[in-house]
Amino acid sequence: MRPLLATTLTVMLAGGCAGDDDHEGPDTRDAISLPGDALYPEGIALAPDGALLVGSMREGSILRVSPDATSAEPFAPAGAGGLVSTLGLLVDPTRHRLWACSSDPGVSPLTGSSPPGLVAFDLDSGAVASRVDLPGGGFCNDIAMDAGGNLYVSDSFAPRILFLREGDHELTTWITDPAFAGDGFNLNGVAITGGALYVVKYNSGELFRVSIAEDGSAGAPQAIALSRPLESPDGLRVDGGDLLVVEGSGRLARIALDSGEVTTLAEGLDGPTSVAVSGRDAWVVEGQLGHLFDASTGDPHLPFQLVRVAL
Repeated sequence: MRPLLATTLTVMLAGGCAGDDDHEGPDTRDAISLPGDALYPEGIALAPDGALLVGSMREGSILRVSPDATSAEPFAPAGAGGLVSTLGLLVDPTRHRLWACSSDPGVSPLTGSSPPGLVAFDLDSGAVASRVDLPGGGFCNDIAMDAGGNLYVSDSFAPRILFLREGDHELTTWITDPAFAGDGFNLNGVAITGGALYVVKYNSGELFRVSIAEDGSAGAPQAIALSRPLESPDGLRVDGGDLLVVEGSGRLARIALDSGEVTTLAEGLDGPTSVAVSGRDAWVVEGQLGHLFDASTGDPHLPFQLVRVAL
């Protein structure tokens, strides 16, 4: 791993070990165990049939957890379509695609094999359907989609949100702004609701709203006043008129967009990285990435898990 990148991510992801003490006794939570002792899951998405798709930060692979949660099997093998470290996942049910962010933070056996990019897979077969690289490199983190099937991608290493118009084969910059810049790991989880894009900034805990004009252009980013600071936010998802967000400090929280009120829904989660909404349940990924980026924190708690939180 490049020294600067290693230092940056070790510092920014140190909160990934939050919740460790909760594993001292028997784990009685409603959870799904994932196979593998070095999976380090990061992103999650819900398929139309109720299956959960989970990406691996270390292996660069994607798993499929059956709708009844009785099995987890390979969906896309390590390196498929140039995956290096798999991050944000998004299901497009209309086009029957799974989109995956691939980046290279230097923690995968596949590091150096492919530039950061977006990879699309067929939802049935897991076959690679397409791939598009990020212009000028960067860090493909998370993905949102509007009603027209256009994609928006957060870049954690550049102050920009990228755009892939439906049917195009090249990402362009939708918005770049100094408010998105900073030291280390910046833009992270992204979601679209109510005619606007929302994005969280990992290192500062800020939440921004960017309006989407009728012609598809971006408005000026507006920081939303919150009732409490977010701690290392990630995994932004829409739930009704609210947003769900995971915090690296070990929490799942709800953000009321009409008031900025932040309500904690669950605590003591073990390095949560993302969340998927299924009915009135949220499935939270316990990625434990702090152990991956900093060996001095010891080994991860096995098995890796998806934890159900009632909404």
